[in-house]
Amino acid sequence: MLPEYFIYLGIVFYTVGYYFYFRDMLFGQTRPNLVSWFIWMLAPFIGVFFQLKAGAGLSVIPVFLAGFGPLTIIIVSLWDKNSYWKITVFDATCGILAIVALLLYVVT
Repeated sequence: MLPEYFIYLGIVFYTVGYYFYFRDMLFGQTRPNLVSWFIWMLAPFIGVFFQLKAGAGLSVIPVFLAGFGPLTIIIVSLWDKNSYWKITVFDATCGILAIVALLLYVVT
């Protein structure tokens, strides 16, 4: 088993990675699709809920951060003119399948 301090190393890598993504968003080099980012936010938060319910400790931090990053992308992109909520048939199909998969995860 890895020592607990590896969790903090993961937080550092997480922060550096999102820094570059935010920078690219603000300079208009990337346009986040908010539908995708919403699904990427929802799944880890469901996992965090069930981990906390089961009595998890520090091991919940990386899973929480996996959902917190997309949440911050959504919040920042609400003020960014380059983001978009364009929902195509493909987005709707993938979103519905992802939500069904999350519901099945919750049931099991």
